[in-house]
Amino acid sequence: MYLNSILISHSESGFCIVEFDLFKSKKPSNLQVIKSSGIKFAELASKIITDIEFGLDELSEIPSGRFRLPMYFKNSKQDNLPLHNKVEYPFKAAI
Repeated sequence: MYLNSILISHSESGFCIVEFDLFKSKKPSNLQVIKSSGIKFAELASKIITDIEFGLDELSEIPSGRFRLPMYFKNSKQDNLPLHNKVEYPFKAAI
């Protein structure tokens, strides 16, 4: 299932598309990088997916299974970064 893409403020611009399994445990598993702008973006995307807490609210209408998530990194000035240490996004299935 495809999820809506997310935009992340970062010091460099790039992208990464990841796939992962998500079941009732709310812990992503079997993470696979499908395509990315480079190893830095693949590593950062992997860390973000691993660190995200998937709550039941986000998954209430989304079945368990395999998900694909495009992540875009936008070059932003450090003082304009809305995200600091923790990344939290509401995920909705793309229709």
